[in-house]
Amino acid sequence: MKKRITTEQVIKVIIGGVLILYPVFIFVNFKVGMDRKYTSIGVMIFASLYILISGRNYRGRHRWMMYLCPLILLGIGALCFLSQTGRMRDTYPWLSEAVLRTYPALSDLVYTIIFLLSLFIPPPIVYTFAATVDKNFAASLPEAALRAFCRRMTIIWIAFFPLDGVAAVVTTMLCINKTGELKKWYDMLWGIYNAAVSYLLMGFIFVGEYAHYRLLVHRYKKSRPQAAPNKELSV
Repeated sequence: MKKRITTEQVIKVIIGGVLILYPVFIFVNFKVGMDRKYTSIGVMIFASLYILISGRNYRGRHRWMMYLCPLILLGIGALCFLSQTGRMRDTYPWLSEAVLRTYPALSDLVYTIIFLLSLFIPPPIVYTFAATVDKNFAASLPEAALRAFCRRMTIIWIAFFPLDGVAAVVTTMLCINKTGELKKWYDMLWGIYNAAVSYLLMGFIFVGEYAHYRLLVHRYKKSRPQAAPNKELSV
């Protein structure tokens, strides 16, 4: 019997899609010249919905991490709204644009901290994500091999996020206080990197991670085809 897709699951998919497409939405927002007060209100509403939905059914040890990115978005929306009022708008006319563009860099910072902490507050985040998606993940390899794999992959992500964050900061700074054709080119650069290149790089890491995992499982099954199932990882 097929499981019914719930409204909450649909909302989660929509939230995930909007989050991934955030740089696209901001890029389009700047292109069409939408009032940033309305943009900031939209960001705050989305972040509030994200907070309500994101951690509801998650029972992992790192549940707190589910709320960090939506809280950042909520702060971005609030600061952008404030930057469009009173003296702040006249004194810092560039602030609202800068704030809206900072989410990719700030999320990289948050993920770096989360992944780094998970090495000292186990299990590693890679294990948490994989075990959530695949219920048989804990039994797929011997505990020592699984722990080593998860630590290696977590370290790779720890190396990636700061580099991605630096690129996000640089592309953001290039857009601030620019005008004319130069502004258009820098806007395009920000959109291309943060909405496309960054996700492609993450996709390559995910593919490499999965390929490495499948190779380890294949070698393990080939060497011990009758091995007993492994208990859940406890590191």
